[in-house]
Amino acid sequence: MGNSSKEFISDMNGALIDDLDDDCFALMVLRQFNARIRSALLRDLQCDDDWESMMHCNHSVSILVEKLSEDCAAKKRSCDYSKTSQCIVIQVPSEKCGRKDTKLDIMIVSGLYKQPNLLPPMARQQISWCHKLTHRFIAGSTYQDDNQLNMKLGLGIFHHLLSRTKNAKDEVLRIDSYPKTIALNVCKALQHHALKNTDSKNVKIEELNTEGINDDPYASGPLKFSMSISRASFVISVIEVEEGKEYMFGIATKEEHWSKLNSKMNQFAAKEVCIEPMNSQSGSDMNQVDQIKIHAPVSRAYYKLEQVFDDYLPLRFCSLAKNGGVGIDLGSSPGGWTQVLHFKAGTKKVLSIDPGILAERVINLRGIKHCRHDFTSKIAENEIASFGPFSLVVCDACADASDIIPMITNSFNK
Repeated sequence: MGNSSKEFISDMNGALIDDLDDDCFALMVLRQFNARIRSALLRDLQCDDDWESMMHCNHSVSILVEKLSEDCAAKKRSCDYSKTSQCIVIQVPSEKCGRKDTKLDIMIVSGLYKQPNLLPPMARQQISWCHKLTHRFIAGSTYQDDNQLNMKLGLGIFHHLLSRTKNAKDEVLRIDSYPKTIALNVCKALQHHALKNTDSKNVKIEELNTEGINDDPYASGPLKFSMSISRASFVISVIEVEEGKEYMFGIATKEEHWSKLNSKMNQFAAKEVCIEPMNSQSGSDMNQVDQIKIHAPVSRAYYKLEQVFDDYLPLRFCSLAKNGGVGIDLGSSPGGWTQVLHFKAGTKKVLSIDPGILAERVINLRGIKHCRHDFTSKIAENEIASFGPFSLVVCDACADASDIIPMITNSFNK
């Protein structure tokens, strides 16, 4: 971050306003999902290493590893990685999370592979909020107190607010900050600079009549503020990276901040995760499923494999399946991954193996056969032999990969 041109604003006393990369964002996420979301956003494309971890298996799997590694390397070469991906993680103190058992992190990321609003809905569910950041404020060393620091930070924000709107006094502003306590100081500083800008640019701050602003900056002064996103026309985001030394901020329109970004996060993303579950005893639909919802996933696992096809799986393996290939789903109940092979990969036939129940509407799909046995059983081995050869093999069995892959290869080799 911060590789673009730098500018000094007059009267900043050595403080620096540094332009950030175009794709710099701050996100609040549940700590347990931190690594997954960071990986999805920055995408180091370490798929070569992931596949090579399976090299201890037999020769047929090793050949697959080599093919996948070649495709991953080609994908790396085709991507633009002129910008270095970076991630700063700020741990939110437990007392500020609202609940003692909740652990949150603020991630500041740049050099993104994928924008936050383009992540799968199950990933966006875990993001509490997201802010686009455009500038970094680096404090000088000449400040006598926090008030001077706040005034200079506010000057930097006000300067860039004027670059976004012809008349800041006509706008309704909302301030989102971390920590929340700095929002009041930023509001007060903005009102001071707006008052100075209104009266005379040559008037010193200390000469202004700011009694009302100091008492209640949200209600006094030339600028209008609101806590409501529906009323705000601009959202000012401020993140304290290092207390008293470094801050990052961004200024976005309501549409940029809400419609294009935060309306797709947290509970709003949860509404996009469409699941029509089945009765675990009979396989029938729990709800009345009409023709429109017949393709709806029967489990959340559907979205995991769908993302693999979208982001990771080499295109030539997908095209092989679409050209009349055959798929096999091991450990398939209730049928989410079988649905992906049928709808997403377009395989002509799918052998779905699991001793558990498969959803009726999955079994009724054309080309689906359910073998209700353990895939290491003799019956399953016979089905595998008669149904293959296979273009795509997927497995979501509840076992470690180092244990499950030898079992799969043994079943195939018998």
